[in-house]
Amino acid sequence: MAKKNLRTTKIVASDNQELILVSLNKQEDKIASLWKSDYDALINDIKLSPNWLTPPGKDHVLASSITGSKVGVARVLLDAQPGMKVRYKDGNPLNLCRPNLVLMDNHKNGGKRRDRDFIRSSMSIEERPDGAA
Repeated sequence: MAKKNLRTTKIVASDNQELILVSLNKQEDKIASLWKSDYDALINDIKLSPNWLTPPGKDHVLASSITGSKVGVARVLLDAQPGMKVRYKDGNPLNLCRPNLVLMDNHKNGGKRRDRDFIRSSMSIEERPDGAA
């Protein structure tokens, strides 16, 4: 069963692509942006919750997986491995468009896990986008 979207989204055109703007709180004063094709893949294929948030005092974007774990949206989008850190070229962690995201390998502040593993742990093999166990 699909999770109800409690946040507002808006689609706009940018650089000949559709850009989606995702509200990160009820006040709608924090907005994440990414290509609509990436958003659709995250929600429909990878099964992230459409209800994204930023932790208090932080700007990075988190989402709930179908298992209830909080995962970094940029890390899931780029499939960051343990030890990798996502860097934002323009310094804005709310800009999740791929041209703005860079993976840094063997970074001292790199993630300790592969966030996609926490999404797929409760999926059956048939449901997994790559068919992996």
